Amino acid sequence: MDYIRKQIQQRIDFLQSMGDKSSLKMHHQARFEYTLIYILGYLWNKNVDKLDYEDREFVLQNIIKPTIGIVVMICRKLDINTEIFKSGKLNQALEKYPKVRNELLGHGFVYEDAPEKVNSILQDLYNAISTSDLPLIKEDIDIIYVTSLDANVYKGILYKSDGTNYSVWSCPRNICEFQIKNLYGSYGINYYFRLSPFIEVTAFGKEIFFFNSIDEKLTGRVKYNKLLETGIHFQEWDEFCELDITNDGIKVKSHNGTIRNIYENNYKKYIDIGIKRRLKDFLLKNKASVCATVWGHGGVGKTATIQSLCEDIANDERKFFDYIVFLSAKDRKYDYYTGKIEEITDKITTLAELLKGINKVLFNNETDDSNSIINLKGRKLLLVIDDFETFPKEEKDKIDLFISQLNTNQHKVIITTRAANINIGQEFQTNELTQEETKRFLLEVIKNEELGSDEIIKHELDIPEKNHKVFEITSGRPLFIFQFAFIIGQKGFTDAVNYKIKEGDTAINFLYGRIYEYLSPKAKDLFVVLSLLDDLSNVIEKAQYILNLEHESDVFNSAVNELVKLKIIKIDDEHKFFEIYSKEIFQIMSDYFEKRPGPFKGNCVIRRNQVNRDKTLDVEHSLLLTANANRLAKNEIEVIDSYKQIINRTTSPLEVKLPAILNLAAYLVDRGKKELALRYLDEYSYHFNKNSAKGSNEKVHYATFTKMWATYYWANGTREQKEKAIDSLLTYASSGFNFVDDLDLELSGMLLQYRSILIISDWQDLKEKSKYNEISFTDFGQIRDKQKQICKDIHDKQGVFLYNSIVGRKLDEISSGARQNVIAGFYSFLEVLIRLDKIELAVKICEFVLYCAPKNFHQQFKIKQDWLKSILYKRTNTSYRSKPNQSSTAQVSELGEKLKDAMNKNPK
Repeated sequence: MDYIRKQIQQRIDFLQSMGDKSSLKMHHQARFEYTLIYILGYLWNKNVDKLDYEDREFVLQNIIKPTIGIVVMICRKLDINTEIFKSGKLNQALEKYPKVRNELLGHGFVYEDAPEKVNSILQDLYNAISTSDLPLIKEDIDIIYVTSLDANVYKGILYKSDGTNYSVWSCPRNICEFQIKNLYGSYGINYYFRLSPFIEVTAFGKEIFFFNSIDEKLTGRVKYNKLLETGIHFQEWDEFCELDITNDGIKVKSHNGTIRNIYENNYKKYIDIGIKRRLKDFLLKNKASVCATVWGHGGVGKTATIQSLCEDIANDERKFFDYIVFLSAKDRKYDYYTGKIEEITDKITTLAELLKGINKVLFNNETDDSNSIINLKGRKLLLVIDDFETFPKEEKDKIDLFISQLNTNQHKVIITTRAANINIGQEFQTNELTQEETKRFLLEVIKNEELGSDEIIKHELDIPEKNHKVFEITSGRPLFIFQFAFIIGQKGFTDAVNYKIKEGDTAINFLYGRIYEYLSPKAKDLFVVLSLLDDLSNVIEKAQYILNLEHESDVFNSAVNELVKLKIIKIDDEHKFFEIYSKEIFQIMSDYFEKRPGPFKGNCVIRRNQVNRDKTLDVEHSLLLTANANRLAKNEIEVIDSYKQIINRTTSPLEVKLPAILNLAAYLVDRGKKELALRYLDEYSYHFNKNSAKGSNEKVHYATFTKMWATYYWANGTREQKEKAIDSLLTYASSGFNFVDDLDLELSGMLLQYRSILIISDWQDLKEKSKYNEISFTDFGQIRDKQKQICKDIHDKQGVFLYNSIVGRKLDEISSGARQNVIAGFYSFLEVLIRLDKIELAVKICEFVLYCAPKNFHQQFKIKQDWLKSILYKRTNTSYRSKPNQSSTAQVSELGEKLKDAMNKNPK
């Protein structure tokens, strides 16, 4: 008996002595089903790789979500040497149990019918197993959890077969190989068998789980039932991600029937970069185009995304493609573990090699005949061609012709490329990640690769300056984010941020070393000439003059667009002001210029000297102008990117960042994307706070940003967002309002208005709940007291301060925005004063507005004033008349106290 069965047996013995037949039945069932999964774990680890094709297909298809009957059938398939099922009694017991479970137990552990009969049957079935002559069952089995490997000695925890004791365990590596964090059974001397991933033990044996199903095959996530207690547990196992029905060394067949060639994924665990969903829609829904081109720079995740998508499709419950063929022309890769470039020899370089690779998977031959592929009938092929730009030009043309002959009903093709001038079919562009996306991606890598505490790194990245530093180091490229994560693992975060990984010679070579080869002839000319302008930025027309292309604008603009698309330069379309993306690219430009023939260089230098006297445009303001112009001429992604580029630039002053973020938000709101606008306002709010507001100009920027931030949140409408608007204004107010400044007056009025509206809304909601008996008398009183306190807080901290500060001024002398918000704030504040029984102050505010404000505001305050005066009049002329010489204020106070007494007796 093993450690776990012994624990169950001890409970069964106790329950029998107590006469608890209902609980006893549950434990009998748990013991039998644990034993069944125990046998499954033993047979799976021993024989699953030895099954023939048909049995392996059955086992892998049915292990996903097996019933008890299916588990028995799987065990029978796995018992290839009749090791378990040779015993007649055991065989009969396992065969009989699913029927007993369905008829007498149902699919749960707790039922009340005929407990004695059920317990007797379950005990007999278990006896048939426990008395069998199987070492696996009859021997004293210790359970071992392997925790580590240290100096060729495995270490772990040994759970003794007595069901009680446990101790430290160790075993030299030359006796047996183990997997870390796995569970094993052991008996005799040096005999071990693996039970993971079907049985798991945690918390020093106090929590025991056994296999229920594979919850998510793509991640290998297994669902476990907790033994002896209610509960479930989930754990991911790589081996369940890699289940293939057949593998002949060339291709594999997945459980849904999809056949794909064998290739090595360039990721351990895929992290989405935001394009996979759109690519999947193209493959499964688009009927108009055979091919899609995935374009993007090196290291942004093109290959990983396509490979992950192929895995998704091959492991889906439905079969979408009969064949998936992934072939790559990639001839080198950047190893983010070492930071070195590795050459790749296993690649394709011609159309003939491409056709041979396809035919090998589809037809088991290596011919370069394209007809059988083009005329494919009744089956569907997904073909992926990776690193298309690496092919020679003549081979690119041949492949392009081949793709044009394919049928969208039978074929889908995806090509990946760095070259901006390659576009076959529908284009999908991959971009570098944003600063916030970079943060999320890095934390995922830290977690997946087990490189330290992701919570500690998150704490570091929550500091805006450090988060921005990481974004600068990695440029938002997943490849560099991976490398940066491994540097963190080795050096720690503090030291890692000092490594400029993207500026190293190897990284520059990988990213830009071949960038010149991807360009057209005129784009190559422009590329080298830009180095003559002596800086990373200048006027683009100067390059047009140097190349003598003033009268060939179409040719020149085409070359410019090519460099822009490859993110070699960026352009302000309005002023034709260019900026080279990095000094590393600038250096490559210079190197290639030096390789040009003497006459070309001499002529370019002469013409350069005629125009390159000085620069008259400011880069930061030029970029802002470009972004504003893009709103009318570019697509949404380009507009957002252009504004984000400005905001993220360390050299951009706040006077540029502010209109950039506000214009971006306005652009998105106009397009109906309010939530996205708020997200960007939140993301970049760290630029505008009291810490940044050191001088008067910075204070204005902070105030202006807060005004728009609060306005957008309030206008969007949800309770949470309205509270966010108030919080942003309160944060600003914590530094103190300058009531002489119009902008501060405006914000003060907004804060008074928003807080007043929100509390009055809450007040009315509570009143409605009381009216319809939706709230108890006690709860009503408690909530109402809190609301009164909020009203008092508004009165003390916003209303009175604003009134006393503005009462001596004429409202038509302040800005229209300040006037509008102050008056709107006062109007909402009147309702708060009424709740506080401060009628006389409310009347004074009405009189102030009627005397000092423009006439267009008078009517609403006149109506409110008349109503308030009528209240005062009624109070002084009712049964609650004042005593002689009693002031009207005292009368109001006396009446208020009597009203409060009445409300305490009946809140309605």
